[in-house]
Amino acid sequence: MEEYDQINAEDFLNKITDKKILRDVITQTFFLNCGLHPKDVSSLFFLAYCNSTEGINNQFHKNTEGMQQFIIEGGLENVKSKLTQIIGRDSIVPISEISEICWDDYCIGMKTRDQYFFANKLIYTLSETETNNIKFIPPLSDEKNIISNNLVTGTLKNFQVVYERPFWQDKNLSGDVYVMNTENKNGPIGICLNVSKAEEETYLLTGLAEQDKNKNEILEQLAFYLGSEALNPTEYVESKMSLFDQRFPQGCASMNCFECIRVNDERIVWASPETATNWYGTISGSIQAGLNGTIHALHDLHPNILSLDDIEIISPNEIVIPTRNLDVFSSKWQILIPTILLSIFVVVNLKKYLSKKSVNS
Repeated sequence: MEEYDQINAEDFLNKITDKKILRDVITQTFFLNCGLHPKDVSSLFFLAYCNSTEGINNQFHKNTEGMQQFIIEGGLENVKSKLTQIIGRDSIVPISEISEICWDDYCIGMKTRDQYFFANKLIYTLSETETNNIKFIPPLSDEKNIISNNLVTGTLKNFQVVYERPFWQDKNLSGDVYVMNTENKNGPIGICLNVSKAEEETYLLTGLAEQDKNKNEILEQLAFYLGSEALNPTEYVESKMSLFDQRFPQGCASMNCFECIRVNDERIVWASPETATNWYGTISGSIQAGLNGTIHALHDLHPNILSLDDIEIISPNEIVIPTRNLDVFSSKWQILIPTILLSIFVVVNLKKYLSKKSVNS
């Protein structure tokens, strides 16, 4: 496996196929989903990423049964609102930026700008790179530092453009733009999708573009594909979010020590998005990571409340139910104990009977 970690994913693609169009499609799909070029990550990470999405086919934006199924109506704000309703607003404590996490044999403490919290366990769900901005006492292991320093962030930004009318339809165009040629691009845009709602008379295009490019360059490329009216939107917004309404997943320049990413400390359960093994970089992957972390914490604190299904999640194929031995001391004790008691009863009464008979004689 080490040989795959020593070359980047671009070299790996060049090695396994000589079809440029195939390399371009895979390269651009990875770029749009992660904001990273294959040359930025190791081929071992690329293979692990593809494995987590159950194949490259599920990464395509037109495949509604793949990563597209994790686009949530209303976005993460809708999820946050519903979780608040379920948990209860009084049970949620908003905090400022975390500055310090320290622990000992008795508890763990978390310090913010103006608050301090104490607990038995802490479930860490921030990105692994955030550990570089937090002071840990005692310090994190060398493996943890290597992991966080090997992670790389995507270089795309999300843009949204609103128009008064769907002018692209005048040319019988859908409004969708897919740029698959990785060498001769006409601008910074990688993808643009028409998410208009005609019934609401909202004509909206959203897409991904290179982070260091400005609004004018993006609009000029839209005008090249859709027409000059693209230069005059009624509203234009940019963010660092992906099309899945979340931050781009962290890529990995080297998978060195990555097997330690899910190794928990005495008081910290690691449940960062990077610990996900299925659908890495999606809402589903983040939820899986958080769920696994919660079950791990409960397993340490209150294992009696977990079901076999819960344990199977954190320790797949490791649940061993020992077979019963067939010797008389460990099997059929429900029959053995009454039999012994009955035998004692018979022996005692027989002894009394014989003793009485002997006296009468």
